[in-house]
Amino acid sequence: MTHERSSNRLAWLSLGSNIRPEWYLPQAVELLNDLGKVIATSPVWESAAVGRTDQPPFCNAAVLLETLLDVASLCWRTREIEQALDRVRVPDDKNAPRTIDIDLSLYVDAQGEDAIGSIAHWTLPAADVLSRPFVAVPLAAISPDKRFPNDGRTLQEIATELSKSLTLRPRLDITLPGPSGPVAC
Repeated sequence: MTHERSSNRLAWLSLGSNIRPEWYLPQAVELLNDLGKVIATSPVWESAAVGRTDQPPFCNAAVLLETLLDVASLCWRTREIEQALDRVRVPDDKNAPRTIDIDLSLYVDAQGEDAIGSIAHWTLPAADVLSRPFVAVPLAAISPDKRFPNDGRTLQEIATELSKSLTLRPRLDITLPGPSGPVAC
């Protein structure tokens, strides 16, 4: 599928859940459609929890969203979706179990430029893409040829390298609403 550029912005969002992910991940995608148009969703992968291993494994996925929202507005609106989906943030435990986590990983503005730097309390591109296979692999599934800003490697190259360090198990029993598969950007 080829996506034609418009004046809209593109946002690559990383999703994670380890509390009823079969319900919360699809619900998050449905609510993200209120912020624009979901143009691609990845398969869902499961991996062991990081940091705090005394909890269920996490399920992770990615969404490519076409939106009119700027970075700050998009990030605040994704926080509202998290709250609507029962997300509880534990200030002293960033690795606590969660119903849903929605993180902005990459963002391209209306002029087609990658957002780089600190923007309204968020840093883009998200460094986790370069260090966390459960972030990189789903992103590569929807945009394998997208180049990571300031790095030059494609998301597929990053995912291939990182997936050597962590086993990700496909969760074929969890499907996300919307178009699936890679999109050329």
